[in-house]
Amino acid sequence: MPQEALSAIPSMKDTRNRSYHHQDGSGNLTPLSVSVSEATRLLGFKDTKSTYRLIHQGEVKARKSGRIFLVSYASLKAYIED
Repeated sequence: MPQEALSAIPSMKDTRNRSYHHQDGSGNLTPLSVSVSEATRLLGFKDTKSTYRLIHQGEVKARKSGRIFLVSYASLKAYIED
């Protein structure tokens, strides 16, 4: 496998609690979803309570998978841009 292809593969630490898809043909990876703690960090909040409140109010889309919520990255971007 060429070195460029290997560098595009995220490390295991980077993929924990995230799912990825190709945003466009350029090879840039964008998360489909992130954990609540990652969403909290991306939103700039200090604790997860605010993120859970946004989820329960329907401001941010999330899906429960087992014991965790997977927060839609697109929904986070839309919330921030509004």
